[in-house]
Amino acid sequence: MMGNNKEAVKEALRKHIMSVAPGLLLTLDVYSLRMYGNKFVDICVENVEKCGNVIKEACKDRIMTDIMLKILVKKGLRAQEENFAKK
Repeated sequence: MMGNNKEAVKEALRKHIMSVAPGLLLTLDVYSLRMYGNKFVDICVENVEKCGNVIKEACKDRIMTDIMLKILVKKGLRAQEENFAKK
């Protein structure tokens, strides 16, 4: 993925998460920085498995982890992929 596209995906994902669950991104950033040394959105774009680990650690519940991963991350990334495919 080109650097410009990666930054666009990060920004779109950040906006998506903030629109779905305001304030949650800050909490996920805290966990992500502690676990991997990078912000949550950066982790999501680089490695979805690590992204899931951050959500799992924050939620402490498998069902909520699955829901959050689908709604916050996968849906946001899928929308960006569709936008790039149209271009």
